[in-house]
Amino acid sequence: MTENFNLNREIPPDWHSKLEEIARLRQTSIDCIVAEAIAQYLGEDTPPHDRRLEVLENRVSQLSQNLDRLQKILSQLQLQNLSDDRDRPLPPSPTTPTVSPPPNFSPMDEVIYDEPDEILYDFLEPEATE
Repeated sequence: MTENFNLNREIPPDWHSKLEEIARLRQTSIDCIVAEAIAQYLGEDTPPHDRRLEVLENRVSQLSQNLDRLQKILSQLQLQNLSDDRDRPLPPSPTTPTVSPPPNFSPMDEVIYDEPDEILYDFLEPEATE
C-alpha cells in the first residue's frame, strides 16, 4: 500500500504563476503538476495525470451533437423551402416576352409606320414643263 506525504515548501511567486497556468491548461490541480514534476525528476515511470485528451474527447462529442442538430435543422428548412416553392406561381418564361402596345395606340398608327422614309423619284411620272 502506498502512503502519501504532505510536502510544504515556499516557492517564488513567478513559479506559482507558471504552475497555475500549466494546471489551468491541463485542467488539473497544482498538486498533480508538482507530483508529476517530482516523479519525472526522480525517474519514476508514472503516467501523467493529463485530462487534455478527455477534455478534447468531450469537446468533439459536443461538436458532433451540435453538427447533427444543425444538419436536422438544415434539412427541415430545405424541405420547407421546397414546399413553399411549389405553392408559388412560376415567373413568366424569358423565351416568351409579353409586349404591351404603347399607350394611346390605334390601328391608324400602323399605316403611318408603313410609309417609306424616302421618296423614289424614278417611279414618279415626269411633270409637264411649259
